Amino acid sequence: RRCGTPELCFSAGSSLRSPMRFRSLPLEALLLSALVVGCRSSCSATWGNCTAPRDLSLMQFSRHHVAVAALTAASSRTSVHRLSELRQSGRASAGCAAGGACVVPAGETWVLDESMDVDTLRIEGTLEWDTSKDDLELRAGFVMVVGDGHLIIGTQEQPMEKRATIYIKEGQTNEDLGTRFLGGVGNGKIDIHGRKLQRTWTLLSKTAVAGETQLYLKDDPESMGWRVGDRIGLATTSRGESTVHTIAAIAEAEGAPPGCDDLPDVIKTCSANRCRVLAGSMTDQTCDHYCGLSGLTCAAAFEEVSDDCEIQAVLACDETWPGTSDLICQCNPPADSQEQTVSTGGQKVLHLAEPLRDEHWGGFRNVAGRNLEMAAEVVNLDRSVLITGDHDDFYISNKGLHTIMTGTGYIDMRYTRVEYCGQRDVMGRYCLHFHLLKKCPQCVFEGNSVVDSAQVGITIHGTHNSLVSNNVVWNARAVGIYTEDGNEMNNVIKQNVVICAWWQTCSVNWLQNVGLHAGIFLIGMTNDLIENRVAGHENCIWTPGGARGMGHGAAVGKVCPMYIPFGEIRGNVNHDCQRFGLYLDNQFPRNVKRDENGYVTDMASCQKYTADGRDNGLQPPNVIEDEFDWHNMFVGQYNMGDVQFLKYISVNNHHSMYWKSSKNFADGRMWHIKDSLILNDPSDRIGSLQFLGPGGPHVFGIKDTVFAGGPTVNGVLAAGQHCGQGVAGGPCVSQYLLDGVDFSG
Repeated sequence: RRCGTPELCFSAGSSLRSPMRFRSLPLEALLLSALVVGCRSSCSATWGNCTAPRDLSLMQFSRHHVAVAALTAASSRTSVHRLSELRQSGRASAGCAAGGACVVPAGETWVLDESMDVDTLRIEGTLEWDTSKDDLELRAGFVMVVGDGHLIIGTQEQPMEKRATIYIKEGQTNEDLGTRFLGGVGNGKIDIHGRKLQRTWTLLSKTAVAGETQLYLKDDPESMGWRVGDRIGLATTSRGESTVHTIAAIAEAEGAPPGCDDLPDVIKTCSANRCRVLAGSMTDQTCDHYCGLSGLTCAAAFEEVSDDCEIQAVLACDETWPGTSDLICQCNPPADSQEQTVSTGGQKVLHLAEPLRDEHWGGFRNVAGRNLEMAAEVVNLDRSVLITGDHDDFYISNKGLHTIMTGTGYIDMRYTRVEYCGQRDVMGRYCLHFHLLKKCPQCVFEGNSVVDSAQVGITIHGTHNSLVSNNVVWNARAVGIYTEDGNEMNNVIKQNVVICAWWQTCSVNWLQNVGLHAGIFLIGMTNDLIENRVAGHENCIWTPGGARGMGHGAAVGKVCPMYIPFGEIRGNVNHDCQRFGLYLDNQFPRNVKRDENGYVTDMASCQKYTADGRDNGLQPPNVIEDEFDWHNMFVGQYNMGDVQFLKYISVNNHHSMYWKSSKNFADGRMWHIKDSLILNDPSDRIGSLQFLGPGGPHVFGIKDTVFAGGPTVNGVLAAGQHCGQGVAGGPCVSQYLLDGVDFSG
C-alpha cells in the first residue's frame, strides 16, 4: 500500500535484482505476503518493462520475495495514461490539441508516446517520455513544471538513447518566467538524461594541418560514444579561429600522401601534402629561392593575412613582398612522389566531411627541454536529446529560448544539446540556469552541449552545492559559465570545456555590462574550479569581485566578493584567449563570516584587519594549483594577497605573470610562486619571457621555479610593476626572495 502505484515492491532482505512482470502472476501469488517496505521505481508506469530473473520460478518468488500490486483506492493512486490513448479516447483536454494550452493534471502520469504540438504546456502531474520511441518532438511556446509536477526524459539508469526534441517556439508570455522557456517553479522537478557519452571532449594526439580531413585523438572515438554524423568543435592553438566539422567516418587512419618533407623555417603547414607552408626568414626572399633550398620548384606564392594560412595577396614565384618576414610558398612535390594514400592500420581516427582551414596542434611539444601537452580540444556538440527552437532571426534579435529552475525543486539535465538560447539584455534569461535554489545537491548540469548562446551559457545563481561537470559550451556570448550574485557557495565546476570560435563573436555588451566577458566568470567565489579548459574568449577565467563589490541582485549589500575566499582551483588550462588566461583581478580572501546562504553575517569580517589589529587575511591562504596557461596576452591579476601559485606553468604568454601589488601572507608563509615553470619557446611567434611581479611593502617569494627560453622584453623577472604610480601599483619598496630559482635556460 505504501507504493501508491502498480509498481513492484520488495520485502526487507530481498535478493531480487530486477523487477518481474506483474501480469504474469496469478492473484494467489500476489497475495501471499502483505509486508511491503519499499518500492522499485525503475518499473515503467505501464508495467510493460517489468521482468523477473530467468532462473527464479514463480513459486520461489512467491514464497521468498514479497510482490504485491498496490491496487489501492483510486483517490490514493496516480493514474497512468499514454498520450496516444488519451487522444484516441477523447479524454485529453481540448487544450492538448494543436495550438491549445495543455495541462497534465496533478495526480496523473502521462506517457508521451507520440509527438505533441501545443501553444503552451503546463505540467502539474508527471509527463514521462516514452524512451522506446525514436524522434518524438514536443513543440510549445513554453513548457512549465509547477507544484509537484515532474518532467522525465530518461533516467540515469535508463537514459534516452533515441532522439528526442523539445522545440520552444514563439508564443505566449508567462508572468513569472517570461517567453520561450523550459522551466520549473514551486516544487517542480525536471529530469532529462540523454545517451551518455563516456567523454564529451578529448585532445588531439597529433598535429593536424590545413587541408587535412582526419583527426588523431587522445581517446578512442568509438569508446567515447561518438558517432558518424556528430558535429565536433576543434579549438584554435594559434590565437585564430576554432571551427565546427562533421564526422564523415570513424575508421583507420590513412597515411599522409607523399609530398614535401623537411622544408626549412616552416611556421605553419598549409596543405595535407606539406608542400604549401607559411615560411619564415623570408625578408627580401622569393618562393623560388625558398623551394630551391630543398631542390624543388615553386608552384605558387602568397602573402598571408596574419601569421596564418589565409591569403592576402597572390605573388609571382620570383616576387618579394616589402617589409614582410614570412610568405606562403607552395612548392611542387618531388617528381617521383605518387599521389596516393597508404593505410597505417590500427588506430581509429575521425574522418571529417570538411577539410581544416588552419593548423591545430596535437600531442606534446618540447619547450626548453620539457614535454608539455599543448593540444587542441576536440568537443562533441551533438546529443540524443535536443532542446531547440525558432531561430530564423536569432543572430539579429539575440532572443532565443531559455531554461530555468527556481523554487524548492531541482533540475538534473545530462547529455542534452541546448542551442539558439539566451535572451540578450533580459535578466535571468540564460541557456541553463539554476535560479535562487539555495542548497540544491540534486541540481546537476552534466555532459551537456550548449551551442550558440545570445547571453551566457550556464548560470549558477543564488544556488549552492550543485554540480556543473563535463559540459561543452560553444560560442556563448558574454560569458560561458557564470556565478551571478556573489553568495553562491560550494558548487563544483569541473572538467567543462568553454570555447569561442573567435573572441569578438563572444565579446558583446549584456545587461549593461560593458567589457565583462569571459569563458568562466565568477562573482560568487567559494566554488571549485577543477580541470576546466577555456579557449578563444576575450578572457578565459575571470573573478572580478571588485566589479560588483557589494554583490548583485538579491545579494546586494549582503556580500563582499573581493574578500570572499576561493574554493578549490586546480588543474585548469587556459589558452589562446585575447587578453587574460587566468584573471584573478583584485582579490584579497579573508576570514569572512557567512550564513548557510552565503550572506555575510558580520561585515566587519570583510575588513583588512580584525578588531584587535591582526591581519585578517585567509589562513591558510587559497592555492592556485597545477594551472597551465599558454598563448594568452596576460596571466595574473592587478592586486592580490593571500593567494599562492603552486606548480603553475606558463608557456608563450605575452606576460607570464601580470601582478601589480601584493602583501605578506597572514599565516607567515614566504612563497607566492612555488614549484613552477615559466617558459617561452623562441620558435613560437606568440609570447615572450617576462614575469611582471608586484610592488608594495612586502616580501615577494619565489621558490624552486624555472625560467627558460626567450626572447625577453624588459627582463625575465621585472619587480615592482607600475610601482609608485598611484593606484596602478604599490610603493617601490618591495623585496624579492628567490630560493632555488633557475635562470640558466
